[in-house]
Parts: sequence; C-alpha cells; structure tokens
Amino acid sequence: MRFCEVQPALDPEGPTTGQLLAKFKRFYWDTALPSGPNAFPGFLGLADHERILFGSDFPYTPAPGAAAFNRLLGTRSGLTDEQKAAFNQGNAKRIFTRLT
Repeated sequence: MRFCEVQPALDPEGPTTGQLLAKFKRFYWDTALPSGPNAFPGFLGLADHERILFGSDFPYTPAPGAAAFNRLLGTRSGLTDEQKAAFNQGNAKRIFTRLT
C-alpha cells in the first residue's frame, strides 16, 4: 500500500493509487518464507487468494528453514483449511492444467 500511495507523488503522470492496487491484484504471489503468522492477514488484504501459490525458496533456503516456514503456514497462519489447500496445490493446478 505504501508504494501505491507514494508512487503518484513520484510520478504524477503515472498510474493512480487505485490503478496500481488493481494491477497488484492481478499479480501471482507465493508463500515463500512468510515473516510470521501476522503476515497472512495483511497479505490477503492485498492479494487475491486465488493468485497465491506455494513457495519455499528451495534450494536457496536450507531445508530446515523451509520446513519451519511450511509448518508456520500449516499451523499458525490463521488460514482456513480451504485456503491452505488452494495455496499448496489447488491454485497451481488451476493455472497449470496440464499437470493435473
């Protein structure tokens, strides 16, 4: 949100805050290394839940670190079981139909 609010001041001829937010809603995002259980409510305030995919940052994050963040996603994220299933594979299967 900060970027979207500041951008018009930096480039008055460019997109408005609302236009930028609409563009960000079209992005695909991943769950790699969330900063903690409080990250997801804010994340879901910006991102369309159907455009969030599983991510681990493997191999750049050591396996124990990736596993810890995956446990966080599974147990302390505040996500519903439906959201977890969508992030872990459902959304990707919808995009990459040839893999299903």
